[in-house]
Amino acid sequence: AAPPSEAAEDAPRGRRGGAKGVSAAGRNPAVAAPGLYRALGVGVGATRAEIKRAFRVVARECHPDVAGAGDAAAARRFRHAKHAVEVLGCADRRREYDFRELGGGGGGGGA
Repeated sequence: AAPPSEAAEDAPRGRRGGAKGVSAAGRNPAVAAPGLYRALGVGVGATRAEIKRAFRVVARECHPDVAGAGDAAAARRFRHAKHAVEVLGCADRRREYDFRELGGGGGGGGA
């Protein structure tokens, strides 16, 4: 058998997320997060910069000018993401949302 250091080098690469049996929520904190965080694909502890960046990603995929005016699902996702960035991007509104949805806890995010 090869020494442990060589065996590690031979291990398959490129897999993300870990072993079988790990839930999606264990790999992606946004999966377990309430609706507005999930709409942007960020976790509850995301900073304002991460929220803005995530909105831009969603907008590039779902904006009616990109997805087409006839794509109702994309338009709905874009509107939900727009609402999410408006709420989560404002410290006061985010605090209220977290209190309501997380029962007084929450990440609170950053500046």
